[in-house]
Amino acid sequence: MKKEIKYRFEVSLYYIIKFFILLFPMKIRYKIAEFFGVIIYKLLKIRKRVTLKNLEIAFPEADNITIEKIALESYKNISKTFFELLWLDEIKTKLVGREKLDVELKKGKGVILLSLHIDNWEILGQELGKSGYNVYGVAKSQSNKILDEIINNIRTKHGAKVIFKGRNSSRLLIKALRENAILGLISDQYTNDSEVIFFNKKTKAPTGAAVLALKFDVPVFLAYTVREKDNTHIFYFEKKIDLQKTGDDKQDIKTNTQICTSEIEKVIRKYPEQWFWQHDRWRIK
Repeated sequence: MKKEIKYRFEVSLYYIIKFFILLFPMKIRYKIAEFFGVIIYKLLKIRKRVTLKNLEIAFPEADNITIEKIALESYKNISKTFFELLWLDEIKTKLVGREKLDVELKKGKGVILLSLHIDNWEILGQELGKSGYNVYGVAKSQSNKILDEIINNIRTKHGAKVIFKGRNSSRLLIKALRENAILGLISDQYTNDSEVIFFNKKTKAPTGAAVLALKFDVPVFLAYTVREKDNTHIFYFEKKIDLQKTGDDKQDIKTNTQICTSEIEKVIRKYPEQWFWQHDRWRIK
């Protein structure tokens, strides 16, 4: 009963915030989003500690002022990302390098887009769907089923499809590739899969992209969005990642997971203020 009341409150809050914020012009909406980002940064002490610890691991040479600045900007970006769900259709995005993707899709094997929680990752599926691509994203179901449905309706409005993590997800991932679809895999968070070096420190990373690429001979593309100063976005199809294939599947999966992780790290180093530092990324002592 308590959970049901909590869930209904969350849904009501979503609609109230949406109603009021859409009354404002775009520049004011982003100012409001930034304000909430600053408030959350100051109030949520536990998550702030994780953020600062992660930044100290990633940039040991940086001073406290630099670390604090990146952390605060990261919170502002996350706040903007969640607020942008309320007006996702109005977001302006420029696609760069799409022709590389088209070349690979002509081979008929599908494409894995390796991505990360940078800028607004929800834009990936929307823009590909708008452009007429057959695209699937992978997501975890939220405990609040009503809010989960609202969010997934936003994600799928322009033709993108969602595969939910669970018992049947592996089968659905394979099915998507056999349809010559684009499969978006956000692969920057901790999972208990394969040990990697990330920002010069041991941790673990998801092996999904490496496993699927090796098993089905599917190309892997590094793709992500970047927020500009005016809150427009650039969607980069950066490059096809060169993976190792020696015949030793176990070692190849480990090596290729490291290759993918290193490519993700390069992007984060370019745009540290836009990455999701709030996740507990390093759990190996």
